[in-house]
Amino acid sequence: MSEVESEHWSARHGKSIIFVILTLIAVGVYLAFTIPISVFPQTNFPRIVIGIDNGVAPIDQMLVTVTKPIEETVRSVQGIQKVQSITSRGSAEVDLFFAWGVDMFRTLEMVNAALARVQSTLPPNAKITSNRLTFAAFPILGYSLTSDTVSQIQLWEMATYDIKPLLNRLVGVGTIVIQGDPPPQRARRESLSRNSDRAHAKR
Repeated sequence: MSEVESEHWSARHGKSIIFVILTLIAVGVYLAFTIPISVFPQTNFPRIVIGIDNGVAPIDQMLVTVTKPIEETVRSVQGIQKVQSITSRGSAEVDLFFAWGVDMFRTLEMVNAALARVQSTLPPNAKITSNRLTFAAFPILGYSLTSDTVSQIQLWEMATYDIKPLLNRLVGVGTIVIQGDPPPQRARRESLSRNSDRAHAKR
């Protein structure tokens, strides 16, 4: 066997291999400095999330007075394929699914128009938000406060005045939202009690 035939193929094509390697390195360096980088890339998911906050209303009441009316209204939006909902005490979430390729900005406008039509039939304290599904649409962490001995008002005050300020001091925390408002009856009772005390004092 001759010396030329015994050479490895990499030795015979050494210049071509070096050229390919250098080309790949150059392309990699170019792309590293030109490709946009994002922690949460922009992805146009065909989904809209509707969030409803109605204080501390019971689940059965939320289902009848909030979740069902919203589901029936948004089903009229053009292009909708599926509607799913999760109802809990004082809050509800309605997920709308559409086909890929739908203009989600235009669809969000139609959803907001449908929600505006049904708003007057919902409880007056109900707060509605609607957003396209993105990587930043949901909170990263969620906590729920429950107790068999502490009232809903005390839990709300604890979350608002004790826990929320502590979490706001943590590095990297963006926005903290307290879901569920305290029942207005307490404020009314306190107001009536103070007015009654003042009346007795004047006497």
